[in-house]
Amino acid sequence: MGAVSVSTHTPTNSSRFETSVFWQKHDDLLRSCVTKGLSSGQTARRISIETTTPVSRSAVIGRAHRLNLTWGRAAPPTTTPDPFPGAQRCVFPHGHPGAPDFYFCGDEVIEFGHPYCATHHLRCYQRQIPRGRDQ
Repeated sequence: MGAVSVSTHTPTNSSRFETSVFWQKHDDLLRSCVTKGLSSGQTARRISIETTTPVSRSAVIGRAHRLNLTWGRAAPPTTTPDPFPGAQRCVFPHGHPGAPDFYFCGDEVIEFGHPYCATHHLRCYQRQIPRGRDQ
């Protein structure tokens, strides 16, 4: 994208806002920061420091939007793949995910649609004890 010229409504306004070089430097820094993956707040601080012009985070977001720049989205949370696709097996985890000795139980589930075998069902789901008003 080329330089942006901004018209001002008052003749007494500073001429720096009318020059395209002013905006070009900001836009170049903005593009650079987005490419490097900096957040909008980090980008605003960097532009403010390098151009000695105070720039807010909101201004950076608005300008990036007008320039059709997009920050990369955070990766969606990873989900554990179904260890037994199409089978009704207990998926109670043993060990720490990512560890070489990590595994799922794999026994038959107690009932269709439940995730655990009888042993792990008792461990994960505990019946609530009814309490009277006095206790």
